[in-house]
Amino acid sequence: MLISFITNGLIALLLSIYVFKKKNVYFLFFALFLYITLHYSYSAIFTIFYPQDYRVMHKSTQIGAKLTGIGFLLFTIIMLIWQNKKHIKNQLIGVNKYFGFWFILWALTVIIYWIIKGTSGELPTPSTVQNFFSSCLLCIISLGFGTVLSQQQPIKSEVLVNFYRIIVIVFSAIIMIAAYEMVNFNTFNRLFKLDSNTFVFRASFPLFNPNLLGFWCAFVALFAGYFFHTKALPKRFPVTVLILCGFGIFLSGSRSIFIVCFFTFSIITILLFLQTKNRLKLKEIFLPVGASVLPVIAGIIIIKLGNVLTNSKSLLMNALTSLADRFVSMPRDVIVSVISKFSKNISLLNDIDSSQHLSKTTIKSIQGRLSSEILVKGKLSTDIVDNGYLAMLHDTGWTGLMIWIFIWIYLIYIGIKVLRISPGIRSVYTLSILLGCAFSAIFLRAFQVFPFWVMIAMALGLSLSWFQIVLAGNFLCEYSSELD
Repeated sequence: MLISFITNGLIALLLSIYVFKKKNVYFLFFALFLYITLHYSYSAIFTIFYPQDYRVMHKSTQIGAKLTGIGFLLFTIIMLIWQNKKHIKNQLIGVNKYFGFWFILWALTVIIYWIIKGTSGELPTPSTVQNFFSSCLLCIISLGFGTVLSQQQPIKSEVLVNFYRIIVIVFSAIIMIAAYEMVNFNTFNRLFKLDSNTFVFRASFPLFNPNLLGFWCAFVALFAGYFFHTKALPKRFPVTVLILCGFGIFLSGSRSIFIVCFFTFSIITILLFLQTKNRLKLKEIFLPVGASVLPVIAGIIIIKLGNVLTNSKSLLMNALTSLADRFVSMPRDVIVSVISKFSKNISLLNDIDSSQHLSKTTIKSIQGRLSSEILVKGKLSTDIVDNGYLAMLHDTGWTGLMIWIFIWIYLIYIGIKVLRISPGIRSVYTLSILLGCAFSAIFLRAFQVFPFWVMIAMALGLSLSWFQIVLAGNFLCEYSSELD
């Protein structure tokens, strides 16, 4: 606990001083992003000095990280309100007002649901309360940034360049330490065996969980794609980050994040092609999706070919081959699971077991995301569930889930409306990121697990601010401002 508390405390203190000194919402936004990026950085200490007790030591010290994390999040909200009291008071209108209304309605519905269940002696579990708390902070941070950012002047290019330089430095460190994890076989997943009693080593630093690292990479890739298309930065900055993101997703071994990233960039590419094909060159439209996806494909091909040509028996090559096989087997796993799911004569589990198409670990992964069978008598198996909507159903009941889904549908509807009013790059990215965040929760408990929900809150905050600007009519033609 002491190590995580000291490490996180120092990071939070330095970032707090940074925010106090700058007194600008863009710096507060960036400081929050840096904090969630470095929140689990203390795990590098265990990677290097306690390789045999990596996960055990992490769990025993996690309370220190949680305390500092909650403290910094509350600090962010307080600073956001304190520095922008007038903006929040005057601009809590329009889409922000409706978003706030539906959030309050959702929260009240959940509390009433808990009270009703409590009368029968069934009280919410600590994890349920924590999930509710996370979802509330998600909405508050989204609403705060959405309200304030809509009143800010555009960020200066020199500030943006400095932000990007910091990101490139941090990202380079992440990739190097992730590679160190792989080479030394000291990753989060080293204690999890497959059915064949083999391991799949997946990098995770500094986010401790491979899926978190993958989500972080996808999140950064979307921002890099936006700045590439708007030409707000020299092309070498966003292109470098996009390629690093692709390698980061590959090293994380996160197939679900690869799907989410590809899905989101595909929506962006299609919308940009339809709306800006006469203003952007085709290679500019397709480059971000290629730069973020091709490193994964290239990594798979190089490793598979290298293994075949050299017939290497080294532990490292075997580990990398197992990592590549995760992505190669993904289409087959999805097809087999879908066919089995819709089979009329046999259940998913029995069908797969009898035909031996999929391993039990794969079945568990699929059921944890897509199968309602994980909800048994109202109880949720937190060991296998990895679906934000199923977790929401368990925590808040059907009414809470329906309101939550309605909030997303409402935001996507506004995103489509804004795209029609102000067709252009920013509207395309805003709508696509909303769709990507909503889609990601099918594969991850994205609304409940830190720092998934913080990244979603930041994306929602940017979306709400743009909605407010466009619906208020306070915008210039994007084509003239972004594509000249």
